[in-house]
Amino acid sequence: MNKLMLLGNGFDLAHGMRTGYKDFLIHLLRECTNEALDKRVHSSADFKITSRFEYFTNMDFKKAINNPDNWEMLLGYFVSNESLITTGNKEPAREFIAHCLNPILKKAIKSCSTLGWVDIEQIYYDELIRIASSDNTGYDKKLKALNDGLDRVKMHLHTYLNKLHEPSFNNFTNRIFASAFKKSDFLSSSTDLSKLDHILVINFNYTHTPNLYTEGLSANFKVAPSVTTINIHGKLDDVENPLIFGFGDEMDDHYKVLEKKNDNRFLDNIKSFGYFRTDNLRKLSQFLEEGEYQVQIMGHSCGLSDWVMLNRIFEHENSRSIKIFHHRKGDDFTDTNYKELTQNISRHFNKKQRMRDLVVPYKFENFLPQVDA
Repeated sequence: MNKLMLLGNGFDLAHGMRTGYKDFLIHLLRECTNEALDKRVHSSADFKITSRFEYFTNMDFKKAINNPDNWEMLLGYFVSNESLITTGNKEPAREFIAHCLNPILKKAIKSCSTLGWVDIEQIYYDELIRIASSDNTGYDKKLKALNDGLDRVKMHLHTYLNKLHEPSFNNFTNRIFASAFKKSDFLSSSTDLSKLDHILVINFNYTHTPNLYTEGLSANFKVAPSVTTINIHGKLDDVENPLIFGFGDEMDDHYKVLEKKNDNRFLDNIKSFGYFRTDNLRKLSQFLEEGEYQVQIMGHSCGLSDWVMLNRIFEHENSRSIKIFHHRKGDDFTDTNYKELTQNISRHFNKKQRMRDLVVPYKFENFLPQVDA
């Protein structure tokens, strides 16, 4: 039996790394706002920010902006595009004007402001479909702005992730990597569960956090399995395996709208075309054909942006079990994201009964431990 581990953004978050889109977005807005407060203006392809404050008022505003608890206030200035800050009853209003010029970031700011979270890849895809569906002719300018905007988001994200602290090793997480199979996790299998032949780690993040556990992992077993890691979406500062950022559901009903435009720019940021730059998908295919395997999910939301790949992994004939390591905030089932994860996973199955046969029922002890930042 083999083990296929899917590691998503929640895996990095559990290690105290602020890798979420919301974390990235707030950091970017603070960085640009601080420059505007220091120099009275920030001007780039993404933002135009001007501030007119006296020195002391500027310092007070800057302190408020950099307070982690005030992230909603910061978003508010960019949502409204123009804000007048009054320093006192007798003082004239001081002006702070923030314009977002990047169509993706503009939607992301609004989404984060109203929902408290943001999915930049979904925003990009929705805007792409909107342009393809509503503008039969004069779409050129909008499409270029959207694709250029995503390229800059990718660049900003790369810079941001490079600044994050190195994660720390966690013994509990290591035990998950080194754990043997449990017979109760399988409805059926023709393979000897006492033998682990191959561990494949699919890292959907751009960081190298899995290396904490994969390096020397074989030493935890009497009969050492082979251990392979695939950084499926690329790695930071790796020209051979660059960041893949976009959308990956070519089975979506709207995808055909993009193909019918007969303009390859609509397909520039569809993930599948980025995968062809490396042999990562081929390595995954070879693993799937090796023999029976259990899928273990750690920190991956199983959203639709990776539908094609996850559908193949889950529904493959060699898939024998799907084990979810959930996030928990308390001691009750309702304090976990287990139900949400199973709902997301169900969207990747064409055969719903097969999902019911494969997914391991909820167990309190199957959680992804949190590490303090």
